[in-house]
Amino acid sequence: MTDNELIQILREKFPDDVTLAIFLGTQLEEAKRYEEALGVLLDATRKEPKNASAYARRGKGYSGLKDYEKALADYNKAVSLDPKLAEAYVGRAVVYLVKKDYDAC
Repeated sequence: MTDNELIQILREKFPDDVTLAIFLGTQLEEAKRYEEALGVLLDATRKEPKNASAYARRGKGYSGLKDYEKALADYNKAVSLDPKLAEAYVGRAVVYLVKKDYDAC
């Protein structure tokens, strides 16, 4: 069984499991399969629009595609939903550093 087949089976078997979607999105990002990760994570944020972790992971996917404006929007959304979510602050800082926007850091 391929990774793609396993991901498809899990998504079909557990279509409403946002925690699983975030996990799958994370695994896809680690494999640098950012567009696929974003598809999974967009679905997660639609299902749970107040899930800060889903937005932070989606921000990482956009960063991987070098779409820094969308990444910042997602990291900012994550921070607004959960001001204690360190992953969102770190991701946002990395984007600012990549953009050489040192004043924003």
